[in-house]
Amino acid sequence: MTHREMIELASPWRFCPDPHGDGESLGFWRADRTFANWREAPVPSCFEACCPGLDFYEGVCWYRRSFRVPSRWQGRRVALRFEAVNYRARVWLNGRPAGENRDGFLPFEFDVTDTLRWDSENTLAVSVDNAPQEGDVPGRHVGWRPCGGIIREVLLRAFPPVHLGRLRVLAAPDGQGGRVALWTSVRNDTPFAAVGTVKAVIEDPDGRMRLSMQAPSMRVEPGTACDVYLEGRVENIVAWSPTTPVLYRAVACLSFDGLPGDELTTDFGFRRIEATPQGLLLNGRPIVLTGFNLHEDS
Repeated sequence: MTHREMIELASPWRFCPDPHGDGESLGFWRADRTFANWREAPVPSCFEACCPGLDFYEGVCWYRRSFRVPSRWQGRRVALRFEAVNYRARVWLNGRPAGENRDGFLPFEFDVTDTLRWDSENTLAVSVDNAPQEGDVPGRHVGWRPCGGIIREVLLRAFPPVHLGRLRVLAAPDGQGGRVALWTSVRNDTPFAAVGTVKAVIEDPDGRMRLSMQAPSMRVEPGTACDVYLEGRVENIVAWSPTTPVLYRAVACLSFDGLPGDELTTDFGFRRIEATPQGLLLNGRPIVLTGFNLHEDS
């Protein structure tokens, strides 16, 4: 099996405020531009933690970093993943645009396999703009302190060229047991067709297998993907709730051309949430949500 691997692009990064918004025209994204005189900055963090005097700053700031890729990753696909950047992000790798994102709190990633340098350093540049605009959430009319920055981790992910896509699970109590449905896909980024199958198992909190499911064999043509859907029933489950936060595990395994391939896991709980005229129900029982004013970018 060609295992997935991950590297965190943690501190230190280099940081430069761009209050006039002219960093792009000045070539802050260029791979050959020197940024040694930029301030060192922690990532993840917000603007205020990177440079004095940026309290309540609204506008563009730039981050840059160099990194190397392990030679053992050659032959695999590599994705550059941001767990969250608040708010609008534009990303360049080695002077080439990698992609853009406009959401302050959700992860996003780009396939950068064909842009990476395997025999020398790579240069990553990120422009972050937190200035409120019409159409943003929560919007310009709301009193909101926009803590801009790379506010969560930045990762490099290596995975096989024939690999599983995102693994999603929907599980709900059903009598004394529970129904579970699983969605994923098989993506083929090789120049050759691949024949394979996907098997999934459900494990309880003690690691015991409670359910095994297998999809029919499939042929995935080069540069395409095939969707996979599996469903089944697990007997004698413990439903998830705040008082019984029991998590099960789904493990999806891909084998192709008779050989072990990719694998993904995700944890989940059996629970049913309903909105009714009488209020919110969790597993058929009323539940009251309580909390306090904690922003995701705090």
